[in-house]
Amino acid sequence: LIFALDFGELMFMNSISAMHLKSLFTVFLFIMIQCSESYSNSCKDLFSESAKYKPAEASPQVSIAHLIKVKMDSTHGLRAQALGTANNLLLRTGGKIYIVEMNGARGPLARELNALSGLEDTISSIARIDNEIWVTKRSVFVGQEGAKYPVAVQGLLESQILVSKDNGANFRALTLSQFQRLVSSPFGKFPEYATITRIENIQIAGKNALVVNAGLGPNAWISFDNAQTWRSMVKGENKWETVGYEGYFGFSNERMFFGGEHPMDSAYLKYGIFDSAGVISKLIQPKIPDLENRRVQFVKSSPFDSSLIFAGVEGGLLVSSDSGNSWTYSFKETEKVAPNRERRKYPYIFNVVFPNKENPNFVIAGGQGQVGLGTLLMSHDAGKSWIDISESTVKNQALLGLDILDDGTIIFSTRDETNIDTMEAGSEAQVSVLKFDAH
Repeated sequence: LIFALDFGELMFMNSISAMHLKSLFTVFLFIMIQCSESYSNSCKDLFSESAKYKPAEASPQVSIAHLIKVKMDSTHGLRAQALGTANNLLLRTGGKIYIVEMNGARGPLARELNALSGLEDTISSIARIDNEIWVTKRSVFVGQEGAKYPVAVQGLLESQILVSKDNGANFRALTLSQFQRLVSSPFGKFPEYATITRIENIQIAGKNALVVNAGLGPNAWISFDNAQTWRSMVKGENKWETVGYEGYFGFSNERMFFGGEHPMDSAYLKYGIFDSAGVISKLIQPKIPDLENRRVQFVKSSPFDSSLIFAGVEGGLLVSSDSGNSWTYSFKETEKVAPNRERRKYPYIFNVVFPNKENPNFVIAGGQGQVGLGTLLMSHDAGKSWIDISESTVKNQALLGLDILDDGTIIFSTRDETNIDTMEAGSEAQVSVLKFDAH
């Protein structure tokens, strides 16, 4: 309308200028007409930071080999993990943990770790470290029903790390009472809960170290004596963001990245450089686009190029090609999407895998759509563009997990999608192998 008014006022200009304006106005109208047609992909490219998806039919041949179906618990979140090899798989589906082994001509056989029975609603992650199975157990608040913030805590079931030396037959619990302490917050004082969602074994100055995220924000703890004693990694800032959501971490050389979301709906991504003792003196804010409230889901560097790092967020994926100094959106999806993506819209990207050392730019990304269906994407150019392979891999299914095993096998876990906000008791997870005829 503004353009039209201006055009009317300029009718007294010379005929050449008027002709130019008329041509420009015609082009403008053409674009607006195109954009009125079902929010087409062409309009998304013109007017938004849209996801850069190519049509599914442009993808190379993708094949799936279904491995096994296992039961899920009915109270835990949807994430799944797979570790080991295709012949000896350690699998977590929600809070249930299985060892899956090949049983000759009979195929794969799943054995549930019954030693963890009763803990299904608290198990948060698994790891294999020196042929031992390590399990992290998150804290559970016991307080007033429906309390929005944990200021009404009446009790606290503490977080634990459980270790098995006999392939899951028995587990020993490690004491983590030193993680629990009173911290101040805008909502009063309450026990900060050590919601451990991950444990990782890394090398620092030639020494083995265990690292966990023992609380909120960048509250990372480290142990050099096989979990006998622990200390905070981030100097003077381990209480930063005491109320909110548990944070996530990742490594690239001597850098440790922290991501998550503040309690007031603003996401964050920072990093620190640790010394030979595993101490981070300060946190550094890299150059990042506006994350809005897109909570960071993971941070992971390429095993073939440590300067290439991805960070999954709600509705998108961040990428850095300079070791985390600066970040851009590899793709970013808004709440408004093309009609054919409505059921997969705004995926929470929770992992990327790098299948091919010979082609380090080949990346697979997996996530769960906001309202139902899973999303699987692949890139041949290190995240500059993506091909959506969801229809041929996770059609009408929720994606629970995506991992790459020690032998290079890509494992993904799904379940038939009914209602993403509920999980019926006795529902099953389908564990499958993802293969590509060409990279």
